[in-house]
Amino acid sequence: MDETERERSRREKYAFYDDMGERLTAMGITDLKTRVDIAEQEWYLFTLNCEDYEQERLKRSGEREQQREIERECLRLIDEEEAARQVETPNADHDEKQESATEHDQQPEDEKQSDGGTEQETGATEGDEDEPESETTESLELLREIDEMLSDATGIIRTAAKNAIPRFKTGIASLDEKLGGGLAAGVHIIMAPPSTGKTAQSLFICQKAISDKANDWGDEQVLYWGLDTSEPDVRARLASCVSLLKEKELGIERFAYNDVPNDKLIRLNQLMNAVKRYRKNPASHKRELKECLKAIKEIMDGTVGDYLKAADEVKRTMFESVPRFRFMKPTDRTRNEISEILGEDCRPNACENHSQMLENLLDLRPYVDEYGYKDMDEAREMLKGYYSYEELEKNHLIGNHPQGDEVELLLTYLYALGNVRLCVVDFLQRLKIAPKNGSGDEQQKTVQILDLLSNAAMELKIPIIVISSMSKEAVRTNKPDMMNVNGSTRLSYDVETITEMRAEQGEKSVKSVTLHIVKNKSYKPCTLELKYLPAYNCFAEVKEAKQEDAGKVREGR
Repeated sequence: MDETERERSRREKYAFYDDMGERLTAMGITDLKTRVDIAEQEWYLFTLNCEDYEQERLKRSGEREQQREIERECLRLIDEEEAARQVETPNADHDEKQESATEHDQQPEDEKQSDGGTEQETGATEGDEDEPESETTESLELLREIDEMLSDATGIIRTAAKNAIPRFKTGIASLDEKLGGGLAAGVHIIMAPPSTGKTAQSLFICQKAISDKANDWGDEQVLYWGLDTSEPDVRARLASCVSLLKEKELGIERFAYNDVPNDKLIRLNQLMNAVKRYRKNPASHKRELKECLKAIKEIMDGTVGDYLKAADEVKRTMFESVPRFRFMKPTDRTRNEISEILGEDCRPNACENHSQMLENLLDLRPYVDEYGYKDMDEAREMLKGYYSYEELEKNHLIGNHPQGDEVELLLTYLYALGNVRLCVVDFLQRLKIAPKNGSGDEQQKTVQILDLLSNAAMELKIPIIVISSMSKEAVRTNKPDMMNVNGSTRLSYDVETITEMRAEQGEKSVKSVTLHIVKNKSYKPCTLELKYLPAYNCFAEVKEAKQEDAGKVREGR
């Protein structure tokens, strides 16, 4: 067998493997080793009879050659037809010109002028009729060139496309460039001294990625797992950032999130309840209604009115939009939330792998019928059948009950939802692990937690941002290093990126923040400077030409 035949046989084998992979995927077989074993066995059986295999190969080759011959024949006929039309057109034009010239001499002068315009229009129309033919020829030629370029690489391209994982755009162009195109699938640690802006940067990335439509979103969402913050604080931060970025669009004045007057919001709610009571008999409460109106106007004319408009914009574009921002404050009473997630409407993208991971996380037990017979398959069908948490627990199918601060609860959310595109954990040192999955000192448990998160990130093909504190020594030395993260030194080998934030106070409460990407597994370590406005939870990019000069920055609007 010469080199050409060997190459052709190799391409046939790759095409057979690709076809077999698609069939196994449709059958629900996802285990890589099982898929490889089945494909090799099928290929062996397929090539066992060499004569049949050679006949099949020659048949496919003949079909491809026949298709190419048809395309060549179509091109030849089109060229002949085009050449014949070009030969006939001059004679026809000459006869038409002679007839029109005779008639033209017999017409008045004004009609001659109008006829001249008509002849020009007719000529333009006839010229346009030839364009579709030439466009068809050019299109067929382009298709032929594309087929020649991709004929030897179709199977490789399809396999690479299936395994490719698109990077998640953060919405900060300079940061995406430093990361090699965005956040890769895996765990990304952000560490910094206290009050430097770790939570602010994570929220800003979520907001920019959703509002700017930087990614190709489907029916997906961003999950913010807030162990170190609350939902009212998150909403206030996001509303303050919106007041800065969309000040003119919303017709409001920017406000700092710490300046949100909670006491006035409480007072406004009390006035609303009073108006609701007076509505039943307004004639008897005219004086009270006037007082309520005056008090509501005073409150709404201040920061409260601006905050309500910005908060409504955040609600509309993030919490109730697609893609959706989902904040979760894990507590010990989370079974109702799990029950909602396991419901049919909340698990649109759950697949076989996710159900298997849920089975492991919940330590699924066999279903026991009235005769005492244990049936594990029935228990799996109940889990896949969108049974609620309470129904699974009632049938004694759950062996492990994740608590509010355990990493297993977070993983249950991720696998049950099935459509999370980005997850943020705020923060690492508050996240616990169940005794059956982790033991030892705090450093060992931290490593075990990150192992679980890393496996989930690669399985779901999503980035997980983990906010972490720094060691006390690292805060004092002010020397960026991947070993500064508070935990075990193994963390530097288990994660995709480690970013250390350092901030310096600038003018008018504007900080110059330096992001030291000290670990970048898929690209290279680097440094990036950003402008940080703590009062508005907002970041802005520094001009490329002034990266070394943190004082000269531009507005990041």
